[in-house]
Amino acid sequence: MVCETGDTNCIGYLQGDGGIKLNSDSSYLLANFTKVTEIDGIENLDTSNATNMGLMFQDMN
Repeated sequence: MVCETGDTNCIGYLQGDGGIKLNSDSSYLLANFTKVTEIDGIENLDTSNATNMGLMFQDMN
């Protein structure tokens, strides 16, 4: 996810052929992306192996 310098918000894009399989510990995965206000493609996340997603979205708007 990339935001241009000076942007007050941005859209993050998640893409992957056949989905994006999360690790068992995916805590903090998307944390601290403070300018991201929307995630396009979040439905592509495969959480079937994830056992810890704590604070995954910490500090996101």
